[in-house]
Amino acid sequence: FTDLKVNPIQEKAISNLDPKQRVLVYEGAAECHANLLEVLKNQGVELVYSEVTPIKEGHIPLFTRDTGVIIEDVFLLSSMRFPYRQVEVQGALGHINNKNIFVTDLDYKIEGGDVMFLEKDFLLIGTGPRTNTRGIELLQSIFSAKQFESFETKFHIDTAMGILGKNHLVILPNLVPPEVLELLIERGYSFVEAETSEYDTGCTNVIAINDRKVIAPAENKVTNQRIRESGVEVIEV
Repeated sequence: FTDLKVNPIQEKAISNLDPKQRVLVYEGAAECHANLLEVLKNQGVELVYSEVTPIKEGHIPLFTRDTGVIIEDVFLLSSMRFPYRQVEVQGALGHINNKNIFVTDLDYKIEGGDVMFLEKDFLLIGTGPRTNTRGIELLQSIFSAKQFESFETKFHIDTAMGILGKNHLVILPNLVPPEVLELLIERGYSFVEAETSEYDTGCTNVIAINDRKVIAPAENKVTNQRIRESGVEVIEV
């Protein structure tokens, strides 16, 4: 592709521009994506590419974190909210050993973007239109030794908080329930408060590539500066 297209469901949900089912083309988006891949490679991240052919105009098969939940050596397939996104899950399977894939005929909803692996045995789950209680119950049944905490989110959990390093998070306090923040404080977590006005550009949606070293969207100048001031290296893309 030369530019990315945003599907009309995402357009309406995120920007509320109008009710028309339009597909927007963002000029230069492909260059931005290529830049992200280059930064990841330069940081020693091994990239594996899957072949996904969208079945819906405007579908962006780039959100690779959503396709499944990986815990230890088990890959639990995501059951996507929107059926047309299931092709993303199939595209990832070609790179995973079959013996590591957990298969079930249970009815559940879960997307990898709703699962935040904070500690070896402690995970936060966002519940809502993409992940339901059956999905969490399935995770608990597979990994009974781990602790799962959850709270309701409108979008994926990484739109409310992101990992900056060990016991260090960037958060939007208005999107994380007080009881969850209290639990995290009790476990020794510290926080950087993201700038609310930068929500639409993914201010908490950072990629932690090492302890206190992240890749973050360059648009979020205020949030990124706050992250730096907390002792975290920020690579902007």
